[in-house]
Amino acid sequence: MGTTRGQTPIRRESQENLVLRTLQTGGKVNPIMALNQYGCMRLAAVICILRKKGWNIKTNTIKRGHTSFAEYELVVQS
Repeated sequence: MGTTRGQTPIRRESQENLVLRTLQTGGKVNPIMALNQYGCMRLAAVICILRKKGWNIKTNTIKRGHTSFAEYELVVQS
């Protein structure tokens, strides 16, 4: 649970659930997006947890100039 206001706890969706929901709706996730949208500084760790739970997640390496980063997407089996 998150912080409280008075006596009422504020529930926040976990970073794991936020990332999974994005992937399930056909979205792709990269570290900058995860940081900006979910406050997730360790996207690779979240992806690792999801893979251990059985989700088939593909890693694409994106290259921009001299920089590269990972982008993740869910592999949908037909």
